[in-house]
Amino acid sequence: MEIKFVPISLRAVMQRVNRKLAGKHQVLKVIHGTRLEQELWRYYVVNRKHNAVQQTHVNVEVLAKERGVLQAWEVVTLPSLKGLGSTGWKQ
Repeated sequence: MEIKFVPISLRAVMQRVNRKLAGKHQVLKVIHGTRLEQELWRYYVVNRKHNAVQQTHVNVEVLAKERGVLQAWEVVTLPSLKGLGSTGWKQ
């Protein structure tokens, strides 16, 4: 029997994680600059109640599995850069 995986976009997984984290006054954020990216990594968790970075170097897929929002048969797909310029914005 063949194992089948269902592709889930990174954005959808982030939304699922954020809905789960909302009860704890937390939010998963993404950095869009290079200076802070070296310090915090690309994804990090902020405590909204205290306005403080709570977790750095976050692997979104691992966090989603830990929080129970990503099932074993789901796989995270990265966004395609097709049609985007070198900055990542549509031109």
